[in-house]
Amino acid sequence: MFWLKRRKGCESTQVFPLVAAFILNIPIFIFLLFALSVGKFFSGFSEVLLFTVAFIVAGLVFGRGFVWYCRGKSLVIS
Repeated sequence: MFWLKRRKGCESTQVFPLVAAFILNIPIFIFLLFALSVGKFFSGFSEVLLFTVAFIVAGLVFGRGFVWYCRGKSLVIS
């Protein structure tokens, strides 16, 4: 995230939440798909989908918070 901040600055507010939601969670998504294929960790597809959505939402919130911190002022959600 800091590398992206140095490279592009804090002007592109849509990039940071998307990177935090999808790119940084790739290992977790791979693990969830592996756990779904094995079938011993979760009770079914709906539970894996629930965890996936929870990690995406957490990444989006973290990305928005990072933009807010980067700018140093209040962020208007558009």
